[in-house]
Amino acid sequence: MSGGAGSYGGPASGAVAAEAERLRQQAAAVWGRERSALSEAGLAAGQRLLEVGCGPGGVLERLRGDLGGAPFGVDIDQALLRRAASGTVVRADGAALPFSDGVFDFVLFRLVLRHAPARTDLLREAARVARTGGVVCAIDVDEAATAFDPEPDTWPALKQALAASAARHGGDPFVGRRLRRLLGEAGLSDVVTRALPVTTDDVAPRAFVETLLAPAARIVDSDLLDPSAVRRGWDQLREWASREVGFGYALGWMAAARKPDGWGQRARP
Repeated sequence: MSGGAGSYGGPASGAVAAEAERLRQQAAAVWGRERSALSEAGLAAGQRLLEVGCGPGGVLERLRGDLGGAPFGVDIDQALLRRAASGTVVRADGAALPFSDGVFDFVLFRLVLRHAPARTDLLREAARVARTGGVVCAIDVDEAATAFDPEPDTWPALKQALAASAARHGGDPFVGRRLRRLLGEAGLSDVVTRALPVTTDDVAPRAFVETLLAPAARIVDSDLLDPSAVRRGWDQLREWASREVGFGYALGWMAAARKPDGWGQRARP
């Protein structure tokens, strides 16, 4: 995470290894589709890449071979960074990057903006460290589309409480639909978007629940939904997944834009 703690629950004490492994599995589960989208956005061999909110480096591991060099990553969670095996990683807040202006060809946010209260600051800072003509790219979700068939009867209440809790903590579970506008407001141009749907045809039902929905990393405030109801909700989804006869659907979006000449005059205050 970067730009403040936000709505990401993060690993509990003693659970860093488990959360790091979940994040790696999450990256692996949809990597083929995301890698294709990144290529369309302009990512190419030889580029200097920065991932903001890199966690334990699951994406950096996959990008190293593609880029032909070590990518860079930053995150504010030192415990997760210690488990990064590839790339050059630094503990830093994405809203105050320790890099000079214009040093990166490609700056990537992957499932970060949904949690970060300082979304605008993060994107402007990414634009600052990107070179003129370089790309700032965000991949994120719109959880309004997350659905199950058959639907567990506890899912609507859990879904509503997850969204309300995220918003209360500065997150935006629907940020995927807003990426185009946010990149434009950061002074970037030539925005392109691509839908990245994920279903249980792509990811096994159990992984869909545990890895993509991430029960252990989600915040649900107790005044919005009683903890016992939260547990029942997740337990019903696990039971649904164990039957392996249902269908689950989630929707992600990629948006990418270039840093234009005169960027500093375009970014909105």
